[in-house]
Amino acid sequence: TYLKEHIRTIHLAIEQHPCDLCGKKFRSKNYLKVHMRIHAVDNKYECKDCGEKFKTWNLRAIHIRNKHSDETPFVCKICNKGFKFSSRLTVHLRIHKGEKPFACQECPKAFVSTSSLKAHNFVHTGEKRYNCPICKKKFSRSHLFRKHMIIHTKRRKYVCDVCGSSFKLEKQLEIHMK
Repeated sequence: TYLKEHIRTIHLAIEQHPCDLCGKKFRSKNYLKVHMRIHAVDNKYECKDCGEKFKTWNLRAIHIRNKHSDETPFVCKICNKGFKFSSRLTVHLRIHKGEKPFACQECPKAFVSTSSLKAHNFVHTGEKRYNCPICKKKFSRSHLFRKHMIIHTKRRKYVCDVCGSSFKLEKQLEIHMK
């Protein structure tokens, strides 16, 4: 029965199914099989909206929620603002409560999130650790660096005949044309 199998593989099992690639051991062949996905050379979970591929179904789901969904299931009860992730709502609620639990060690400022504090810390250090290898421009934030790098990418081959916008993927042009 299912219960006996569950007890045998989960509660009584010793980890006896090793991964040949990294050595990690698992209680069952199924767990090993699921684990092997992280070693896949090809990312087989493709986003149907933009064609981007991911190693795991979960990473694809996060991508879809971030990039292609307008759904905001986590709603602030104070101002009705919606968020895609519960963690973003948690940070937002700190604004209403006036909570700033992340204090700067260099000055009196405090912040609602660790990411805000990290961004602020560059004011004190002046550090710009993201360097463009093409034009040598420097950036303190990774997202600004990634945004900048788009200008150096090869010409986009899918071009809209109506407005001239160009895209890397044919699927992106199709979405644009709708």
